[in-house]
Amino acid sequence: MQQQFPIENIDIFIPPKRKRGRPAGRKKVKITGKVGRPRKDAKVLPINTTFVFHLNRSCDSQILINRGGSRSSKSYSIAQLLIEYFFTIPKIKILMLRKTQPALRTSIKPLVYEILNLYNLRSKITEVKQDMNLWSPVKGLIHFGGLDDPEKIKSSDWSIIWCEESNEFTYEDFINLKLRLSTPTYRDFRNKMILSFNPVDEFCFIKTKIIDNKSEDFTEIVSNYKLNPFLSADYVKTIESLEFQDANYFRIFAQGEWGKLENVIYNNWEIVSYLLEGEKIFGLDFGFVNPTAFVQLNVDGLEVGIQQKIYQSGLTNQDLIRELHSIMTKEEKEQCPIYADSAEPQRIEELNREGFWVIPANKSVKDGIDYVKRCRLRITNDSDNIIKEIRGYSRKTDKNGRVLEEPVKFNDHGLDGVRYALYTHALSNIERSDVSIGFM
Repeated sequence: MQQQFPIENIDIFIPPKRKRGRPAGRKKVKITGKVGRPRKDAKVLPINTTFVFHLNRSCDSQILINRGGSRSSKSYSIAQLLIEYFFTIPKIKILMLRKTQPALRTSIKPLVYEILNLYNLRSKITEVKQDMNLWSPVKGLIHFGGLDDPEKIKSSDWSIIWCEESNEFTYEDFINLKLRLSTPTYRDFRNKMILSFNPVDEFCFIKTKIIDNKSEDFTEIVSNYKLNPFLSADYVKTIESLEFQDANYFRIFAQGEWGKLENVIYNNWEIVSYLLEGEKIFGLDFGFVNPTAFVQLNVDGLEVGIQQKIYQSGLTNQDLIRELHSIMTKEEKEQCPIYADSAEPQRIEELNREGFWVIPANKSVKDGIDYVKRCRLRITNDSDNIIKEIRGYSRKTDKNGRVLEEPVKFNDHGLDGVRYALYTHALSNIERSDVSIGFM
């Protein structure tokens, strides 16, 4: 059976009738010292939720497909819901997955810990860090896993499996994981799989094998930024500006609708499990509302190893300085150049005064992209944001469908850092060669 909750006419949308009697309004978590009926003096913590949370909570299909645009709250809402189940359903077993373990450590895992800390629930759980397991007072289990360790997954059974960025998975992965939904259920609770993703490619297996076939018992929840009232006005403007840059990007990241992988700029890359050896340089794209991206590049001719080091919003320059001091060794600070966005001279000067070797980058977009396309990029599998960027990094199209030279200015922060570093460093090598030739 297929259900679909579209987002058109949001003002008149009415969620489906609940089946299990829980209230559909604001959820409250009662913090008590032990499992069972809370004391009268127990603290009550209100939880801010979006409509996406309640849509997921009200659905009883075996497969929940969360297709959404950027910052639609889908991942946060799913994490909130699974933490609720974790504390309220005895012996529930929840598997939280990314395609690789390194990507997991920079996405789902910190998100879950952020919510647990926000709700003052961290002290209520038992952590087994070496196994990446969390245990709740009602003997619920959360395990963080990646499909780069498939044998551990194959020998297990689960109540809920959440596949974040599920368009990175394959249909074979989906079938194998679905067979693992075999844990005995509690009362009328139903085991289920949750898929969440940005709909970048209309030909991915989620659409062609599940949605279009209509052979699975699924609910498709479609969301976009309009369902997230907690977004800043600046970010809303960033999302809405896509309408005037590229129709495909606007469909995907603003509306949460299916897009096409067309006019993609880079196809000279692959994902690897190690960082290539070579001359070490760094790229830095400043941000605040948008993330600050700091990238390490090891350059060996046209072979380039790439690793994401920082990818975080809300960083002031002092925050960034602290992060850089913790990441870089003394030798790296003294000997390895950081090529940074030249539009921020004050921030560059402040970093140089802190002992970093920061050089304003040449920001020529066309020439920079042309040079990066000549290289062979080896991106480490823990660089999940850069991988996500490069999959959809494409050129703008005008209203007549004509492809333009410039790229869409969205989800490009890590790739800007890569371009700054590679192109500016190549130019500096040419200049040094010219100088040495002149003195011969």
